[in-house]
Amino acid sequence: MVTDSDDPLRDALPDAIAAGGLALAASGSPIAAFLSGMTPIVTKALGLAMGEWSTAANKRAEALLHETADAMGGEQAMAEAINSNPTRRELTADTVVASAKVRLPSGVRAMGRALAEGLLHDGTPPDVARFTIEALQAIQPIDAAVLDRISQIDGTSPNDMRVAMPHFVPVLPQILARLNREGLIEENPPKNVIASPGGPPNAYRLTLFGRSALDRLHDAGYDGASDALDA
Repeated sequence: MVTDSDDPLRDALPDAIAAGGLALAASGSPIAAFLSGMTPIVTKALGLAMGEWSTAANKRAEALLHETADAMGGEQAMAEAINSNPTRRELTADTVVASAKVRLPSGVRAMGRALAEGLLHDGTPPDVARFTIEALQAIQPIDAAVLDRISQIDGTSPNDMRVAMPHFVPVLPQILARLNREGLIEENPPKNVIASPGGPPNAYRLTLFGRSALDRLHDAGYDGASDALDA
């Protein structure tokens, strides 16, 4: 059993993320200049916020890489694949960075499995894996809930969702627009109903890509609202 004290992934991640922060601070960037002009109380508050972000980012990256290693049969196999060529190294680095912003635990796990597919020599081509990983990264808890609702009824109208998910009403148009833009849902006018020219679509359904992404989340343990609470 791997413990916290002898886990190479756990040991390496804080150093990698801290190194990125130090590089930013030393870069003379606008952010660094902004922070240098803050009062101590503001600097302390920002330090606490960034510390919490760093802790969460470490946990997500750790979960992602452990999921990848498990899917590949162990850390040794994963390390060999990462070291095999620059394309796989870049894919790994980009996926680890992307995981820091994913608030859905099942999304992080699904990204780890998709990364494994891209690292396997006989698996998914890295560019195809990247496409899947980027789509999973874009799915936050509120998006997953809407996708799950649409999956239950093929041809779910915005009005259906407003009734079923009243707490999402203020941002529902934006959620639907983003999911549509990501290629996860598509307009689906019911039979014998003509949508008003220039008006909202009558209904939505999951695309094949959207169905695949949602299936990946469920396979990785997506459990609706309870999953979001753990993010």
